[in-house]
Amino acid sequence: MINKARSLFSKNAEALDLYSQGLKEKKNNNLKKAIDFFKKAVQIDPDFAFAWDNIGICYRKLGDYDEALNAL
Repeated sequence: MINKARSLFSKNAEALDLYSQGLKEKKNNNLKKAIDFFKKAVQIDPDFAFAWDNIGICYRKLGDYDEALNAL
């Protein structure tokens, strides 16, 4: 397994916008919508660590531990 360093934040404006939308959905407990936004963010910037972290957190809160581990 290759250990690739990730950036905490993205430098891509679109990825950051999607991440912000995901945070709003997460705050409102719309976890599945939040995951969708975070996943779109990491599709644009696969090294966006905070987006990956939030995917894992949301899946954990939904009880999907396998997906949470995959994200983290």
